[in-house]
Amino acid sequence: MKAGDFVNIDYVASVKSSGELFDFTLPEIAKKMGREGDFKPVTIVIGARHVIPGLDDELTNHKVGDEFDVDIPPEKAFGKRSPKLMQLIPRNKFRKDNINPIPGMRITVNNLPGTVRSASGGRIIVDFNHPLAGKVIHYWVKINKKITSKKEKIESLLKYHGLEDFKTRTTKESVTIVSEQLSDIQKAALKKEFERHMKIKNVKFEAKKQTKSK
Repeated sequence: MKAGDFVNIDYVASVKSSGELFDFTLPEIAKKMGREGDFKPVTIVIGARHVIPGLDDELTNHKVGDEFDVDIPPEKAFGKRSPKLMQLIPRNKFRKDNINPIPGMRITVNNLPGTVRSASGGRIIVDFNHPLAGKVIHYWVKINKKITSKKEKIESLLKYHGLEDFKTRTTKESVTIVSEQLSDIQKAALKKEFERHMKIKNVKFEAKKQTKSK
């Protein structure tokens, strides 16, 4: 496989030191863990950082049909832990938002997600490191197939960006996406993805017509 290839994969991701599973595509695992949701293979673009850098790089060493295990060090996974991302925040800031911080709570401060590490008196220590920062990540991966059709490539990019209910119309040089209302940020991101990975510069958007209730 090489950068730019669209590939459909299954994977199971865990923290190597504890074996804790935190992401997977296999429905049988979801069933055992009592998880609800639509668990199925995903299609990514190699080199686009649709997965963590270490896994993205490792995929180029394999071919369709391969199953492999790989350990990804922190610097190529979710980063090393940084003491600078441990911040002391006055309790008053939380009171204004009617939040009672307790250790382990996930919160958002100034649009940054973090985890409360301690809550003593008027001092709250919040850790803005990624929850998996500093961890070696273990992956089991199976490369199911390479995506070659234009239609499937378009659909995979849309689904990667969270679109599920959509229709598309394509010509040789353009694609029209018919979906629910999208934000300008979503449109810009999609235009960038289509130009970068499929060399399509003419991307149009149409709002999906609402059906009238009887």
